Amino acid sequence: MNKLSLLILLFFIASPSVLSEEDNHKSAAKRQTIGSADTSNEAIKVYKESAEQGNKTAQRELGKCFLTGTCATKNLNSGAEWIRKAADQGDAEAQWTLGTLYEYGKGVPKNLMEALKWYRKSADQGFAAAQNTMGWHYEQGQGLSRDYQQALSWYSKAAAQKFALAQVNLGNLYRNGQGVAPDFKRAFTLFEAAASKGSIIAQNNLALLYAHGTGVDKDPAKAFSLCEKSATGGYAAAEHNLGSFYENGVGVPQDLKAAASWYKKAADHGVAAAQCSLGQMYRCGKGVEPDIKTAVGWFEKSADQGDAEAQFILGRLLGVPGTAATVITTDAKEGIKWLRKSASQDFPKAQAELGSWLEHGMGETANMTEAVQWYRKAADKGVSRAELALGRCYESGQGVEKDQEQALKWYHLAEQHGNADAKARLKELGKTSN
Repeated sequence: MNKLSLLILLFFIASPSVLSEEDNHKSAAKRQTIGSADTSNEAIKVYKESAEQGNKTAQRELGKCFLTGTCATKNLNSGAEWIRKAADQGDAEAQWTLGTLYEYGKGVPKNLMEALKWYRKSADQGFAAAQNTMGWHYEQGQGLSRDYQQALSWYSKAAAQKFALAQVNLGNLYRNGQGVAPDFKRAFTLFEAAASKGSIIAQNNLALLYAHGTGVDKDPAKAFSLCEKSATGGYAAAEHNLGSFYENGVGVPQDLKAAASWYKKAADHGVAAAQCSLGQMYRCGKGVEPDIKTAVGWFEKSADQGDAEAQFILGRLLGVPGTAATVITTDAKEGIKWLRKSASQDFPKAQAELGSWLEHGMGETANMTEAVQWYRKAADKGVSRAELALGRCYESGQGVEKDQEQALKWYHLAEQHGNADAKARLKELGKTSN
């Protein structure tokens, strides 16, 4: 075995990957630690000699050296040049790596279309990481028209090679019924396979299946154990879920302080749902001292990221006089702005609340026609206060034509959903349910 072959063998044994894509990107990015301090000088010498002679494997490995700075001074431009030479010669791993460089603008101008070109070249050669990345772009509709069937196809190819992240992504499609009929057992099998390889994402996903008894027998203790393993491994979404497990006593005795602590970890890592959960803890004084200002601060961070629940809560806090009004400045115009954002994301509580605000002219001029539209959206999702409001609209002819039959229909639905006011109104009308 020659020097070059031996070095490459050692480096691949050390770690099989190349360059990391963004942490929250469900890509095929693998992590590469090339060589050790003892071999780096020899590595760069051997790689350079062979690379200059046109050896594509040496060109790829030399490119890695420059990209990561592990056996040469870090230089993204030089790294990209050598990776391109290898990619031009058809090296599948180099093609995928060049794609990542173009996608994130590392050593080359940022260009998603160019990235996809190289991803596809690599994927067509069967490189699992590239197949997974193609699947991700089809699933997310990034640079390509969203196509769950194509995503399913590419993920399946990579998963067949036991590529853990593709197994996770494919499992998500089966769990969510995207591009394929929902199959929770299949999702469980895929997550389990990826978790056995140490995937912290898969561990988190398995935890949720065990927690809800979806695709597997319900096992709260197992759910907690897997979630804890994922969270301590650094997966931010699992940190949030672990906080929820502690808050609700899932597989572990309820511990509100621990819940707040894990929510804080996830919130600091930018998880919008965790920021909202932490805001609720401060708002209600659960596991922390109550602090409305701090709560609003976390709700704002979450809402700015598009979290519909946080937008709803923030809207109500800003617009409805109450405890918060003694600490923060209420502003109905600002409040309705957030309610609209939340309602537009199909958040039922926000739709019902927005209907009420529009009916009573809070934050905007009263508009019964639009109020009825939002009430209907929420009522169609079973929100009893919206069902009650819609019944009243039909009974009084506000925003709609009077229709006693429709009014009774919505009153009965609200009553079935536990609304005491609807029950009382039906009694007044002599239309109580048997």
